[in-house]
Amino acid sequence: MDFRPTPEQTMLRDQVRELLTARLPHERLEAVLASPAGWDRPLWQELAGLGLIGIALPEAVGGAGLGLVEEVLVLEETGAALLPAPYLATALLAAPLLAARPELAQEAVSGARTWTLAREGDVTAEPAAGDAWRLRGTLPLIPDLGSADGVVVVGQAAGGVGIWALREGGRRAVLDTTDETRRLGVLELDGEEAIVLAAPGEAGAALAAARIRARVALAAEALGITRRALDLGVEHARTRTQFGKAIGVYQAVAHPLADTYADLELARSLVWRAAWAVDAGEPDAGLDAAMAKSFAADAAVAACERSIQVHASIGFTWEHPLQRLLKRAQGIAVLGGSGVALRAEIAAAVLDGAGTLE
Repeated sequence: MDFRPTPEQTMLRDQVRELLTARLPHERLEAVLASPAGWDRPLWQELAGLGLIGIALPEAVGGAGLGLVEEVLVLEETGAALLPAPYLATALLAAPLLAARPELAQEAVSGARTWTLAREGDVTAEPAAGDAWRLRGTLPLIPDLGSADGVVVVGQAAGGVGIWALREGGRRAVLDTTDETRRLGVLELDGEEAIVLAAPGEAGAALAAARIRARVALAAEALGITRRALDLGVEHARTRTQFGKAIGVYQAVAHPLADTYADLELARSLVWRAAWAVDAGEPDAGLDAAMAKSFAADAAVAACERSIQVHASIGFTWEHPLQRLLKRAQGIAVLGGSGVALRAEIAAAVLDGAGTLE
């Protein structure tokens, strides 16, 4: 099994890296986050123009028909750049579910409408006129709610759990969270009309697949954060001198960076394996996703903490990107299941001999 990127995949990765490096230096990122919108819609349109939002969607709905492996390449770069736009929320969480309605998926792929997914909460759905449904309830901790035009909602109806697309409306409150690059929000619904994506009682397989993809996607973003934190730490260790020597010659500096490098390569193997397993339809894809998310997220937090120590006091300041990287890593660590919760799932699967997680 050869996990090296193909020339086409390498070209995709390099294209995204060059774009985000040029468009999102640290000063530009800070300006975007301080703006009234809080995110970069012009950059979003550039990503859409390059076909990056629909990489893994079928060509029939405007996508590129590729796979999660290619998505992972993009997500590593968006994680490293701390992209202030709902790429993960739209392309990875919502768009695969929107594919049930090609017209909605095409809106997402074109960049005309951003989306996010709300699956935690207490929402009920009732049929309305025509094929519309009315949703009521509260959905907490929705990623990128402030930059999402529409919300894919998971709720309960008479026939069981279903999935609906809410194109607009609802009372929204964006929370004052630590990670300003991915703000969480709360959505309250009081009879707003929505379009059914998966009928009540028929959403189980789609939601299980969405959870697995979300964990791999978050792990891929964590991979990008780990790589950038390591790059920043290595650069500082090479250029910062003390007693006439670069501080990288001292074991107290070099060894933590070596630990981060080892974590980075192991995380990369786990993330690529999980993405391949999803694309190949492997029965253990859920287990692979849980392992990748558990390790990569914790590794990203540790990588940022080590690099902050290497930088000493400057690493804690608002002017340095490491403080933003650490906050995004901490956010990733709790989304989609904490490392402790995921390892408990993995242990249960191993001890039960089932080997498959949904």
